[in-house]
Amino acid sequence: MTKKIVFHLALLIILAACNGTNGMSEEEAIESARLTLEAGLTQNAPQEQAQAPAPAEQEPPPEAAAPTLTETLVPLTPTITLTPTSSIPTAAVSVATNCRSGPGVAYGLLDVVNPGQSVVITAQTTNSNYVLVQAPGGGPDCWLWLQHATISGNIGNLPLVTPPPSPTPTLTPTEVIDWTGAWQTDSGNAQFVLNITQSGNTITATEVVNAITLTINAALSPDGRTATGAWVQDNGISGTFVWQMLPGSTDQFNGNWVTVPPPGANYWCGFRNGAGYPNPCAGP
Repeated sequence: MTKKIVFHLALLIILAACNGTNGMSEEEAIESARLTLEAGLTQNAPQEQAQAPAPAEQEPPPEAAAPTLTETLVPLTPTITLTPTSSIPTAAVSVATNCRSGPGVAYGLLDVVNPGQSVVITAQTTNSNYVLVQAPGGGPDCWLWLQHATISGNIGNLPLVTPPPSPTPTLTPTEVIDWTGAWQTDSGNAQFVLNITQSGNTITATEVVNAITLTINAALSPDGRTATGAWVQDNGISGTFVWQMLPGSTDQFNGNWVTVPPPGANYWCGFRNGAGYPNPCAGP
């Protein structure tokens, strides 16, 4: 019971005592006051409020699924390291040199390798004096004489090629080659006339060129078409040479000369009876 209720109760009792019993005994007056007070207490008692039921416990929302990471493979571009290519064997000549269909003067002329040119060697041969090269003019591979050639690179790994059969000579048995006569010659350094004399299978000649006396001596091949020999000048310079009569002709030869010792070298060709210088002049 609160202090306010107690105060009201006490007040009613006093009032009842002061106002008289209104025809009621004192006890009846007090009881009436008590009942009146209880009725007021009942009306003023706080009403218990119905409480709404607690909301049902809700399940927490499902957790968002973790994103799936997809790994994308990016192809790596390999880094290419360039390495020097292996050396391709080549040949260069100091004198214009014929390149033939086989290793020797009996084979047909296919091309000419000139000084300053470098040709690719495609094969080595069983003839150590020749190699097979790419023709400078773009034709079929031809056989290069190594007399005046310098090889760069290793040819040991190149294929070994057997020379083709030697062509059948086209000379008739009755043909007689005589080198005797006046030949207009071109030695690369000068043009001059050589008066050649043949005796058996040898030839000789003497000529004054630019106040220098030149003497030659050479031996002829069995068919008489190739002269191989030596030359000497009265100033002490000397060397060797090779001349070859052109196929089908007895009035043109081509060839070359070298000094002993090198490095001097050049072509040497000639003609007589108005035939004109052969083209190419270099040989054999």
